[in-house]
Amino acid sequence: MWQILYPAIVDAQTLQTCETLLKWIKVISTGSTLGKNATGLPTTALDLQVPLMDQALINHRAVILKQFLPVLSQPLKTLEHALSQMAAAVLQFTNDNQLARDKKLTREQTPKLHSEKYTFTLNILLENLEIANEQKLPKLWHNWSKCTKRQEFQVLT
Repeated sequence: MWQILYPAIVDAQTLQTCETLLKWIKVISTGSTLGKNATGLPTTALDLQVPLMDQALINHRAVILKQFLPVLSQPLKTLEHALSQMAAAVLQFTNDNQLARDKKLTREQTPKLHSEKYTFTLNILLENLEIANEQKLPKLWHNWSKCTKRQEFQVLT
């Protein structure tokens, strides 16, 4: 920290701005002691100790908490807002699902036109038979267009 960060702060001429950070670094780097592991032998790593806070750091922390965690300052208002957003999302999701189910049901209940299945064939057939309406085609056409692919050969036979 002192070899890399401090010179960078000095070069950027931000000593005053970073004063709280530098105090914190000073406290944790000078107030550390050698730790001991489970066997009781000293370790090479230093245990970090929580630094004492000055008033500027306390005020800055409070501003951040209030800005990003409004539930701490206004719990009821924030809870009400969160619940209303959740209720709106659930309602929207429910409405979208109901609308999709209704559309699917409508599609399933509406009779399918044969022209939807055989667009290219139908146009040729109507032109060759000189018929303007699909409903006036022979019964064979209607039977053939209603069947599945496995049944087509049987119907045509």
